[in-house]
Amino acid sequence: MEFIPNVVSICLTATGVIVMIGGLVWAWRKKKPIWSVATAMFFVICGYLALMFSIA
Repeated sequence: MEFIPNVVSICLTATGVIVMIGGLVWAWRKKKPIWSVATAMFFVICGYLALMFSIA
């Protein structure tokens, strides 16, 4: 196995990080835990897919 970052994995990683930061800001301002849980799950899904797309 080899870790080779490509455009798809980099975009998924960036999307996951942006969504996680947005979710933290949203939860901090609005105090609704459902959005922080949803964004955390989306972050995990994006991270997993980014890892799977970058392994060759």
